[in-house]
Amino acid sequence: ADVGRAAAAGLIGSVQPVHLLTDIPLVDRHWGSRGAGAYAFRSLAEHGTVLALGSDAPVASLDPREGVYAAMARRSGGGSPANGWYPDQRLGFTEVLSGYTRGNAVAGGIASHRGTLAPGFDADLVAWDVDPALAHGDVDAFRHARVRLTVVGGEVVMQA
Repeated sequence: ADVGRAAAAGLIGSVQPVHLLTDIPLVDRHWGSRGAGAYAFRSLAEHGTVLALGSDAPVASLDPREGVYAAMARRSGGGSPANGWYPDQRLGFTEVLSGYTRGNAVAGGIASHRGTLAPGFDADLVAWDVDPALAHGDVDAFRHARVRLTVVGGEVVMQA
């Protein structure tokens, strides 16, 4: 019932989707039906809350692939439940990408020059080689993506 209050108050949802992969059975066991409010990504976003998605490094890996998968699939690392855990809370790839980029720039107060690929913005980016099946809803596709290029401050720092 409080989901709409977060956006109205101007709060930013700093969440680490990767924890969903291991938390599903724990939430179900300890919270029961109250777990429906856990990891409520879609509800928060639909109410206008900016989501700043992260990895929670060093607790979890800095690699964003599992977090992207978790936010989109809402399944454990082993793939269950098959239809996703509270699947109505899934995010699409574009929303997840925005959370890992623009959302963090908003949270850091630097959205005027970072977090978006646009003229005049800092050129910090990672280019991934991703199976095109991602565009057709294959949530596993990004898990197997490979980094091909990393640019920091407009300078190429890694190129495969």
